[in-house]
Amino acid sequence: FVATAGLPPTAPVKIVKEGTEPPLFKQAFHRWSAPVVNAGQPPVKPKRTKKAIDVSAMAAGTPVKDQDRGRTFDDGASGDLTIWKIEKFDKVLLDQSNHGMFHAGDSYIV
Repeated sequence: FVATAGLPPTAPVKIVKEGTEPPLFKQAFHRWSAPVVNAGQPPVKPKRTKKAIDVSAMAAGTPVKDQDRGRTFDDGASGDLTIWKIEKFDKVLLDQSNHGMFHAGDSYIV
């Protein structure tokens, strides 16, 4: 930008990101009227599609095929559950009696 504008390489340049403009910057544009999107109308929410979920298959522990991506999801009943808690940047095996008890601010590997 500096070279194409014909400015010396030592010219001060400040990057101002949209929404974080300081008052000194804004005062130079006090008559500027930014385009208003959907003026006078409520914001448009994106439409979401609902998918049918087979809860009985999930409860039975049968793998369900993901139609969109072709992957099979497993409920975890076919393997072992191991949980580690991070203490002083080291992983420590969590006792099975404490499985399911997670505390705010602590980090775990499941």
